[in-house]
Amino acid sequence: SHSGIASWQLGRYRGAMNTLQDALRVYRAAGDRRGEAKTLNNLGRMQLNFGYHRDALDDYQKALKIFQEIGVAQSEAILHHNIGALYDYKGSYDEGLISYRRALDIYLKIGDLPNQADVLNDIGAIFQSTECYDEALICHDKAKAIAEEIGNQRQQVTAWRGIAGVHRGCGGYVEAFELYDSALKLAREIGDPYEEAKVLEGIAETLLSTL
Repeated sequence: SHSGIASWQLGRYRGAMNTLQDALRVYRAAGDRRGEAKTLNNLGRMQLNFGYHRDALDDYQKALKIFQEIGVAQSEAILHHNIGALYDYKGSYDEGLISYRRALDIYLKIGDLPNQADVLNDIGAIFQSTECYDEALICHDKAKAIAEEIGNQRQQVTAWRGIAGVHRGCGGYVEAFELYDSALKLAREIGDPYEEAKVLEGIAETLLSTL
């Protein structure tokens, strides 16, 4: 299983899939349900990256069922979160919100603050996509507060970026630029190229909106 994940990180995608499928067969033969579920989750992520949405959803749902049966709350929440992200990616926002909220309920119950911030930002992003800006702002503000409390700077950047997007969507371009600038500085300070790129994308979209 770890070999498959390492292969994926090295860009050996097909080999990684084959190795994880081998691991899945061994876990099932050994009756190791936790290992089986974790491997299904990893396979789901890989299937999604290949664009195989149905296969990814099938793997996620199988993993979720196992974690529910053996009683692993955090893993159950992570599966709901992953399923929500899949629906979000496909533009199925209602289904995405349902899954994200199920994840959030569990994160709240078990006191998982980092994942609370993460899923709140994801929920906020869906509200932005559907132009529900008040709801989006509430979610990003909550995520920002949690991220600041626990010192999670990456989630702070994501929250700032989300709040900036809300202002952009409402026509508050000056406020959006200021917030994006703060997010960009922090993304560069922590060396997060993905978040830096997303912030720059937001700045570009704001500039286009002002033309």
